[in-house]
Amino acid sequence: ALVELPQVEAPEIEPLDPALSADEAPWSFGLIHTDLNQHVNSLVYARMFEEAAVRRAARHGQNRGLIAHKLSLCYRKPSFAGETLTCMLQGYVRDGAFGAIGYLAPAGTPLERANCSFQLQFRSLG
Repeated sequence: ALVELPQVEAPEIEPLDPALSADEAPWSFGLIHTDLNQHVNSLVYARMFEEAAVRRAARHGQNRGLIAHKLSLCYRKPSFAGETLTCMLQGYVRDGAFGAIGYLAPAGTPLERANCSFQLQFRSLG
């Protein structure tokens, strides 16, 4: 199952974006990102999702002293060297800490057909 989006109606969650929207940077994968089968390595997703979430946090002035606290990834299908995909994400604040949800897929692809999805919660060091 894909990661479920948090319930924005919950009193402890404040959405910072009205909906999922594309990250500023397209994700292009090369051989450096892959394993022996030329599938993108799972650690690459974690790093790139964190980078996209930090960019989104900066857009909302929420990027001071962030450290990734909890990451949930759900994989639907592999990505390969040579692909360029779009990260769709939405920032929110939960209990005073920034978080983001989203998915990775070819441009225009709905969540249900995404390569993978994620939820990343940060803690603030400051």
